[in-house]
Amino acid sequence: MMMGRYKAPDITFANLTGDHEHEAGETAGREHAPYTEDLLKRAITQGIDPTGRELAFPMPRWELSEQDLNDLIDFLKTLGNK
Repeated sequence: MMMGRYKAPDITFANLTGDHEHEAGETAGREHAPYTEDLLKRAITQGIDPTGRELAFPMPRWELSEQDLNDLIDFLKTLGNK
C-alpha cells in the first residue's frame, strides 16, 4: 500500500446521525442521508454508507459480537458530549 494521508471525518454520533448534509470523507460530492443506528452498524461491519456505496479504503471492516457492536454505538454517542 502506498503511504498517504486521509482526513478522517467527524465520527461523533450527533454528527453522523444529525439532520444536515453529510459528505463521505474526502470524496467530495458524495453526499448521503444521515446514519441511523442500524446503518452505522452496517458501516462498521460491512463498510457500506447509507446509500449502499462502499466506504473509502481507510475504513476498516470489523467483526464484532452484537453486544460489542451495541457497546461501540453507545460509546460513539458519548463522543463530543461535555
